[in-house]
Order: sequence, then C-alpha cells, then structure tokens
Amino acid sequence: MGRLLERPARRGLSLRGRDGSGALRDRDRDEDYTGDVTVEAFTHLPARDGGEEGEDDYLLAACRIDGARRTWATTDDPDLLRAIHHEEIGGRPGRVRPGGVLELR
Repeated sequence: MGRLLERPARRGLSLRGRDGSGALRDRDRDEDYTGDVTVEAFTHLPARDGGEEGEDDYLLAACRIDGARRTWATTDDPDLLRAIHHEEIGGRPGRVRPGGVLELR
C-alpha cells in the first residue's frame, strides 16, 4: 500500500545510499559475453499475442559476471518460465550461451 503526502518532502527523492554513494551502481556491460553468471534481476515478459499457456513468453535477466560486470540474457524455456512463479531465481548461478540464452544451474 502506498502513502500520499499532503505536501512534497523537503529534500525530494534521492537515489543515494546512506553512505552518500550512488545506491544504483552502474556496472560495465559485456553484451557479447558467454559463460558463467549469477542472475541479478529478472522479469517475465508474456507474449504480446496472449499465446496459450506461456507459449511465446520469455524471460529477460540482468546477470552479474565476476561481481563487477553485467550482461543481459533471455530464455523461452517453458520449465524455467514456470519455475519463476514458484521459486526465486535471483542470486542463482547460471550460464549464458552464445546468442544470450540463459540456462540456470
């Protein structure tokens, strides 16, 4: 549940951490990476045409490489798409295959 303020906060909104550093760290990206990763964040993208029972759905994941770099990966694996509704995959190890295809380990 959200909360509405009667007047704006004095300091406004900030994307800074408590220590003054940027809370949202930008990481170097490696768009053509293949190899071991850790899933950092993900989203399920349903098919635009409303395909039957997950048909044509896919997952987009931000993945950490060596803790310092990031790459993006996708998958349309139906087993993985079902799994994200029952278990957390953030923080799980995986592998990015050529073409940016994600596999979980």
